[in-house]
Amino acid sequence: MNKFPERLAYLRKIKGITLKELSEELAVVKEASISRYENGRREPKMDLIIKIADYFNCSADYLLGRTDQIYKLNYKIENNEINLEEINKAINTLEGIKNLEL
Repeated sequence: MNKFPERLAYLRKIKGITLKELSEELAVVKEASISRYENGRREPKMDLIIKIADYFNCSADYLLGRTDQIYKLNYKIENNEINLEEINKAINTLEGIKNLEL
């Protein structure tokens, strides 16, 4: 089962951005293409999957359904590779999840 469509939509909603905003952030894909990815009518190439994973601070494995661990933060903490900007990103993401659940 392809989990990419639902996971892309979920991450976008957590971040609170529109299809248009995501397409502008990625700068290589049109809004309509992202919509097709989320609806499962089209699959992105691996280089775009990696770019999306980097944007959302998650692994490509998460997007592809190979793991349920969303964020790369744990690895970076264990290896002392984390900075204030990444901590703030994680906090914003957690706040987005909290708002979705309300």
